[in-house]
Amino acid sequence: MRWRRLFTEMSSIKNDKMPCSQQRALICPGEAVNRMPWLTDERKEHILRTAQTVKELSDRFKIQADAADNAYIAAVYHDCAKGIEKELLKKYSKEIKGFEEYMPTLHAPLGACIARDIFGIENESILDAIRWHCTGKAGMTKAELLVYLADAIEPGRDYPGVEQYRIAAEKSLERAVGLYTLGSVRYMQNKWPISPYTLECLRFYSEYIDIYNI
Repeated sequence: MRWRRLFTEMSSIKNDKMPCSQQRALICPGEAVNRMPWLTDERKEHILRTAQTVKELSDRFKIQADAADNAYIAAVYHDCAKGIEKELLKKYSKEIKGFEEYMPTLHAPLGACIARDIFGIENESILDAIRWHCTGKAGMTKAELLVYLADAIEPGRDYPGVEQYRIAAEKSLERAVGLYTLGSVRYMQNKWPISPYTLECLRFYSEYIDIYNI
């Protein structure tokens, strides 16, 4: 069965004696991503582009080194649960309480669990940046902002409005986040439930945008 093969793969990773996952992500992100064999090649390429975008944003806005490193590591692992959500639901049901009905975003909190339990990442700043990269939330840290935005505007993304968000991100992280979240909410309306965390995110970052002049 697929879930048995999946957890066998995960166990072999967990028992690996190679350098820690955080160091690997910083030094050789491609190697780190290849240690997630359940991901598609397309997903792995997206992850690496997201990590590179985090680095570019960190450099552009002169983000403090610790926060920049945490964001980069989180970017490398942000989609580590993508495509295996159903296999993980029962095991982590308590930890994802409140996220269950928002299936498109479920891999984010599950990813934080996998990053912790399989890849040994204990830094809460990294885990939180993974956890909130889909829904966002009010008052995000710099690491959380970087991953949330980089995931949305990395060069492989192609959807209405993305160029506007990229242009905004040349001058302000917060304004770009506000614009992107507004666009996401408008797109999701009448399609599927919107996470209350996303609505809180929009309310918080709307002060950085003029919603009547967009």
